[in-house]
Amino acid sequence: MRALIPILFLCTLGFQSCQKEENQKFPSGGASTNLRPGEVFSGLYDVYDTNGSKKYSFEILVKNSIQDLPFDTLIFSNFADRFTFEKQYIATYFNDQLTLTIGVHHPILCNNGNSWHLSGLYPSFDNAFVENQLSGDTIYLYYTLSNAAFYLQDGAPYYHEEVLEMAVKQK
Repeated sequence: MRALIPILFLCTLGFQSCQKEENQKFPSGGASTNLRPGEVFSGLYDVYDTNGSKKYSFEILVKNSIQDLPFDTLIFSNFADRFTFEKQYIATYFNDQLTLTIGVHHPILCNNGNSWHLSGLYPSFDNAFVENQLSGDTIYLYYTLSNAAFYLQDGAPYYHEEVLEMAVKQK
């Protein structure tokens, strides 16, 4: 019985040393732990369609990044080549990776003054990549863009699309 106690003690120590430490919940893009979650996404992006043709550029800026607040305010400038808007960003994780939440904007005015519906979509499990997550320097943006509720009053052509684009962060 006395021999059993030291063996149990050693086993307990051994199991504790093998426990997985809490992962740093930041994308694998070289982000350092002194950045707030919203700052990880901050930067200028070139956006390409799924065929690799450049479509437009947009920028994400961080406003009022105060340490005591649980959120950052992100400013999306020229998003979808149409919109500038602010979004309160609370760190959202999917598979231990920060996820860019675009939110739901209904209505949102575009640069031409027309009304739209813009909403981020949840990741699809059918792809080899996860949408709306920064992986290295790339985010696969996945969102819905529609003017179905507004095209008659705006006198604009009808448009509705689930958009998948590749945004590459510029150095």
